[in-house]
Amino acid sequence: MKLRLILLFALAVPLPLVAAPAKKPTKAIKKTPVLVWPRISRIQNSDWTHPIRALQYLLNYRGVKINVDGKFGAQTEAAVKQFQRKHKLKADGFVGPQTWDKLIVRVKRGDKGNAVRAVQAALNGKVDHIGQPICDLKEDGIFGSETQDVVRSFQEGDGTYYLKIDGIVGLQTWCILVGGYLNQ
Repeated sequence: MKLRLILLFALAVPLPLVAAPAKKPTKAIKKTPVLVWPRISRIQNSDWTHPIRALQYLLNYRGVKINVDGKFGAQTEAAVKQFQRKHKLKADGFVGPQTWDKLIVRVKRGDKGNAVRAVQAALNGKVDHIGQPICDLKEDGIFGSETQDVVRSFQEGDGTYYLKIDGIVGLQTWCILVGGYLNQ
């Protein structure tokens, strides 16, 4: 009986409260999307001309002179291999992640030249959900308000691209423009 009273008494005495250790606020982990670039080559060429025209303009921008015709033929393959050798890449003529990484350049309003033409060509090649072209930009190499508006509209899309809507063609926008995607 005595033991029961002691246990009951012990249970009735409040224990001192100890504050739980303060938790550090956790920062939201920002997921960086993985860029999945298209792999294009002479072997895989089809009627998919918009990334090829963009590729040809980008090769010109990077100093490898080539006629922009939208065909991945012997001329384009030779130009890709020349570019790859110049940048110490495997010169296989296949345009994949490493080659795209060296080719692309950030393009924004006020820029001029072949990199802008590449953006305009890529945008001209994009179609909406019913197969209609999203725009008909003049490939004049001038990144003016019309090109910027189309870039913003493209970035907004239907919300599936997860692109920053800023009118600037950076890595992620380029990836989607040339037929790649972002792996979220």
